[in-house]
Amino acid sequence: MDHGNQYKHQRIDLSTDAIRLVRLLRGNRRDPIQCELFETFLHQVEGVPYEALSYVWGDSPVACEIVINDRRSLVKENLHMSLLALRQTYEDRVLWIDAICIDQSNDKEKGHQVGQMRLIYECAQRVMVWLGPSNLEIDFLMNTTARWDYQARQQPGAQHKQSWIDSWTTFTADETGLYKEEVTARRRSSLEEILDRPWFRRVWILQEVASANKVTILCGSKAMSSQGFGLLPFLLGFEPDPHIEAVLDILPGFRRKESWWGEKQTLETLLLKFGTSEATDHRDNIYALLGIASDVRASSALLPDYEISLGRAICHTISFLLFNEAYDPSARPLPEVVDFATFIRILPNLSDYFLGWALQRHDDIAAATVVPKAVDINRYYHLPNLAPVTGLSPLGFIIGKPKLDNTFRAILARHDADIVLSTSHLCGGDGRFTDIYKEKEETGSDWHARKICPMCRGDLRRRHLKLQNCALKQLKHILQHPTAGKAKVKDLQPLFHYAALTSQPTIWELLFEVTQCIDLESSIDSLTKALSDRMGGVSHCTRHSTAIYEWFDDAVGWTTNFVRLMDFLFRSRRTSLVKFQCADELAELFVQVSSVSREASPDYLEELEWKDSKELAEYRLISEQLLSQVPGRVIGEVDVIPSKELNPMLNSS
Repeated sequence: MDHGNQYKHQRIDLSTDAIRLVRLLRGNRRDPIQCELFETFLHQVEGVPYEALSYVWGDSPVACEIVINDRRSLVKENLHMSLLALRQTYEDRVLWIDAICIDQSNDKEKGHQVGQMRLIYECAQRVMVWLGPSNLEIDFLMNTTARWDYQARQQPGAQHKQSWIDSWTTFTADETGLYKEEVTARRRSSLEEILDRPWFRRVWILQEVASANKVTILCGSKAMSSQGFGLLPFLLGFEPDPHIEAVLDILPGFRRKESWWGEKQTLETLLLKFGTSEATDHRDNIYALLGIASDVRASSALLPDYEISLGRAICHTISFLLFNEAYDPSARPLPEVVDFATFIRILPNLSDYFLGWALQRHDDIAAATVVPKAVDINRYYHLPNLAPVTGLSPLGFIIGKPKLDNTFRAILARHDADIVLSTSHLCGGDGRFTDIYKEKEETGSDWHARKICPMCRGDLRRRHLKLQNCALKQLKHILQHPTAGKAKVKDLQPLFHYAALTSQPTIWELLFEVTQCIDLESSIDSLTKALSDRMGGVSHCTRHSTAIYEWFDDAVGWTTNFVRLMDFLFRSRRTSLVKFQCADELAELFVQVSSVSREASPDYLEELEWKDSKELAEYRLISEQLLSQVPGRVIGEVDVIPSKELNPMLNSS
């Protein structure tokens, strides 16, 4: 043996399924650990039976010397202790141990071997789990449970869980009274100490035991099967924390068959359950799960790569989870500045966060692609702080942005999109939700000088007061959308108000299709309030009604638009004013409009500023026809008695 030279790994062929195995030479307790390392191939391992070791490297700075192929090599203290526990006196033992069998200084080889990890543990005859050294209390537990475990495995019906439970009842039958309580409490405390060992927190052990067909739990010199070990919390009345519970669920045994593991093993599920596992390199928190994730095994889109940064590795993972494709930053860029803790935090709503990120980039294709996967399509997340924006939905963000039309239609295709919430942004307000009364009190500012969105109440001082053409176009899409005409949309009143703000009959025609679903009376009442307050000189009108009025540059714009809308709705709905509680108020407005050329005061004429006598005549005629629907009303000196049938003009479309 050359004690002066350090062992160096020889290169293996990374284009094949080559692996190394280590032969642990037999010896006595005090003999130094001696090994032989040799190369083989996974497709040939049936001829070379081996066991695989599952352990944690540990944080101890102590390095222990072993001998590999007659050369010195240093290993961590915890690995050295496990080799001492595994070494047999009269027979060599063939093992696969990551720290020895993989050249840890070669990133390419690490990536290659990590990609084969599942098969390495799957092909092993048995996986030996080393939990570390024992103590008196743990020995007390393991002495009892190891003997019970052996007996339960030998008895008939060992393939059934109840057989093991019955066996434990029989095995502990002599323990009664206070002695039983004391012994059970002592065992429970020892089990809690075992489950608190670092092994249960490390990420790499997950793939190792999940891939195994047979597992033996080794603590000190005591060993038992994973079948028996997995039942101990139940038998001793101990409830582990969710992370430990999930680890026990994936061990070979009865828990694996009965738990979530038998239903869903996707990468997303594994990251949600084990994303907080411990790892020296956070890339391992992802790569250690690839071999056992059912969706990853069926794809080549996500592979371990230690030559890329953590940020790029997270992007590869996001690309797989959202699009099932390899990450290509030139085709579909992703935020590469997300750290691992943030990635795990946003994972339950990953599609929602990505949608917010894509919308901010105005990436229509990426956003539209992820819309069907969004968990909450009505919540908009702002990056980089990843906080949801109160009152703003993705649909609301899109309104007024023609470059996001594909995403707009994709959101409408989802029947859980909240149309009412989204349409509160048709105005294109800045979304600051300014409380004008509060600001008036604090600053003494004149709130009449401000322009406030009538729905979202955002500050519109620097914005044009007319709805943008794109917003109108998208309002049409919303009104045409199937959910707009369904009863599950509880309140379409905002759509009615937005339609009232327009002067386009095409919008009104679309509105007619959904007016059966809204409280038309309350909608008309609120609009009537906006005009009557203003025209009547009421200074303290509601913020809502005044804000609607403020959309128009002058009184005539609002008045004529409103009268025309009423005419259209009453004709379309085949209804009359008499059915509305606000009929009197409406009639007063129509009287003012219809008689403006004859009886209105100069102040009123000055406010309306009629410039076109033909236009005035048109609106006067409309208002008189509407007014004829209210019994007992007088136009000029003529009492109007409503006819049994609607006026031919009102019946026309």
